[in-house]
Amino acid sequence: MDDFSRSKWYNTLMILLGLVFIVLGTVMLAGNRQIYNFTGRLDFIEDHFRAGTPAALKLFAVVMVLVGLFMATGLGHWLTDPIANGLGRIFPTKQ
Repeated sequence: MDDFSRSKWYNTLMILLGLVFIVLGTVMLAGNRQIYNFTGRLDFIEDHFRAGTPAALKLFAVVMVLVGLFMATGLGHWLTDPIANGLGRIFPTKQ
């Protein structure tokens, strides 16, 4: 880990970004019908997701809230560390 990821700015940034995700996900859940009226039926989702576009939008909003909670509380490392390590092996940094 580098110095930035251990700094107070990183923690503050993760808390703020997590709160933004929580707010956006909550707004998406509350305004699901308006978002669906704006986007309409999404053919890809209708073909591959049995419940349809409105349910997929709700599921996306719930996932967004959960990711925001993980980011704000710092509990998401069990999920993000293996992904980051795998991407680090695929795309190594130049040293």
